[in-house]
Amino acid sequence: MATAHAVAGADSFPQHAREIEADGKSCNVCHFPEAFNLPDLTVSEIYMPQPRNRESEAAGLTCASCHLTPEGRIRGPYNLRAPHENSPEASIRTSVMCAYCHSLGKRVPGMQTQTFLEWRDDFWKQGLGSQNCQDCHMPRTNRKLAEDYDVPDRVVARHLWTGGRSLQRLQCALNLVAVQTVKGIPKFEFHVINLGAGHSVPTGSSRRAVYLLR
Repeated sequence: MATAHAVAGADSFPQHAREIEADGKSCNVCHFPEAFNLPDLTVSEIYMPQPRNRESEAAGLTCASCHLTPEGRIRGPYNLRAPHENSPEASIRTSVMCAYCHSLGKRVPGMQTQTFLEWRDDFWKQGLGSQNCQDCHMPRTNRKLAEDYDVPDRVVARHLWTGGRSLQRLQCALNLVAVQTVKGIPKFEFHVINLGAGHSVPTGSSRRAVYLLR
């Protein structure tokens, strides 16, 4: 089945997300964008990248989606000798790498697709932490960037993108407190507190929620 991100709509379920999100723009806006330059961290409004043509929609996200520059070079954190032209950019290690596809317009509390802006305005600017998106969602490891070449091991971000479906990620972010409000009466309050996530929980699509199952 499709994910809840793709199939949605309370009144006429199932309804594809492209019909009700982002003014009906194609999935290619985020899942197969044209090559883009990274935005400035302090920009007030985040515009979505330009999508590739609809005939290419089946291609989905590829390495080029994040690593290809408009000039045709390969964006990365290191200045390396390689068969292709490099474009070393320190910003690829920061949250601006995620800004275009994980934000929509200006910061509006409660609006969906605001994750980057939530991180920047509610977490980073408030001095609650210095972590970027990659620190949680792309944990580091040491390995060769090109396994078929005689090159040294380097620090590399693992492309796991663990998130809301990761029990470990949720356990690091949220704290659950159960309170018996009146002694001797089986009535409880449950408080879910965001202690570790650098953005709202839930975030992204407004169809995401935190459920109490019994």
